[in-house]
Amino acid sequence: VAERVPERLARLGSVLYDGFAALASRHPDQVRSVIGMPEMCAVAFRTEEAGARAAAGCAHRGILFKRGAYNFVSAAHSGTEINLLLDTLSDVLGNTS
Repeated sequence: VAERVPERLARLGSVLYDGFAALASRHPDQVRSVIGMPEMCAVAFRTEEAGARAAAGCAHRGILFKRGAYNFVSAAHSGTEINLLLDTLSDVLGNTS
């Protein structure tokens, strides 16, 4: 059975986008908004310092993500990786506020 890649990417991207939006609402002191569209989105941090702290905290925990430009979901991602990123970023934001 052929995989429907565009639909899968839209579904995974929605999980990422919605997760970023939830983090923005829980941490408005650090996150200004979420930009882009589900398959290609990013967190807009309030300050360069907040973004740098978040990226460094995630990297220290083994998760790399772009704090500028856009994060793209790909066919290599699963819900597991996206949830791991969101959980890690949530932990980092909760420990730096």
